[in-house]
Amino acid sequence: AENEVMEVIWSAGEVTVQQVQQTLSEQRHWAYNTVGTFMQRLYDKGLLRREKNGKTNVYKPAVSKADYKKAVTADFLK
Repeated sequence: AENEVMEVIWSAGEVTVQQVQQTLSEQRHWAYNTVGTFMQRLYDKGLLRREKNGKTNVYKPAVSKADYKKAVTADFLK
């Protein structure tokens, strides 16, 4: 699930929770809060950067797709 969210963010460059939820809505019927939780976890792990734009949080990738894949593979092999 986190990988799906990251794919949307890498494609867009910068997004809000609502934009990710709308992009994934055809494939996944996740509520706004569910997507927000995934994005908060990714932020907490250092995988996303977050900036305030008025009342809205805007997220950007903090790691490249290649680095993310390496980290996921390393965790899997532990």
